[in-house]
Amino acid sequence: MRYSSSRDSGAGPEKMYDEPVYGLGVLPGEYEGGRPALNAARSLQSFVTKVDNFIAFDNDAWRARDQTIEEGYDEMNKELATRMVTLLAAGEKDASDVAENVMDSSDIMRTLDTGGVSSIGYASSPVDEQKGLLGRFREDGDEYDADEATDATKIKGLVKRAVNSRLTIPCEVSSADRVLVVISGPPETFARKGLESSRQWLEQTADTVEVLAGDDPRENATELAAVVLLSNVTQTPRVDEIQNQAVDAQEKIRELDEVREEEIEDLITDEDNELDPVV
Repeated sequence: MRYSSSRDSGAGPEKMYDEPVYGLGVLPGEYEGGRPALNAARSLQSFVTKVDNFIAFDNDAWRARDQTIEEGYDEMNKELATRMVTLLAAGEKDASDVAENVMDSSDIMRTLDTGGVSSIGYASSPVDEQKGLLGRFREDGDEYDADEATDATKIKGLVKRAVNSRLTIPCEVSSADRVLVVISGPPETFARKGLESSRQWLEQTADTVEVLAGDDPRENATELAAVVLLSNVTQTPRVDEIQNQAVDAQEKIRELDEVREEEIEDLITDEDNELDPVV
């Protein structure tokens, strides 16, 4: 897979590869002004159509209320990198012997095959270093694994947090065409029931049967993480806001240009317009 990124570029990449090309774009915050909004809105029109899928990151959703973009730059970059790496690293290791539902690049490519704009959710939780000594006990003659039940609940909870907390770009989850969820962490913390119930919950929440769910085992990981990819989300209020801000900025720029031309004309023309310019 090949990736391209853009902040305010006015043109997207030309497709010269057989492999899919994915774009990563950072949307300016409303406080940054009309000109960045205009550049972003125009870039979206050209860039999104020239990549196989466009993953958006909204500055407004991640900047603290009293924080400038410069102050939050490192933190926002870290949040974005964590989500991208957790998603795109899935399947890089051969873990077929430690997971039942290993995610790989073909699953990611299938989910991103919708085109359009996509959003990513993420949540993580520290891994318990010790399992309870009373984790296993017998109930009605059958062995019951309390730790497995706890892990299943934790996985489903992480997936819900990933979807309901801050997405890379806020959107209506039910507007997604396809969804992919990756659970990353030590393989002993994975629970098949948790993954299955998470997939069922996502099918209901996203209102689509196009949901893929899988594991990305990491033997030495200290956290259990869930990353959720919402592919081709069509209801994204922030994009509408940027477009409205861009239209206003474009009109204001046009008005200022007209005023400037009139002011220049008034400056260089005599009061009675009796002088002729040099030919």
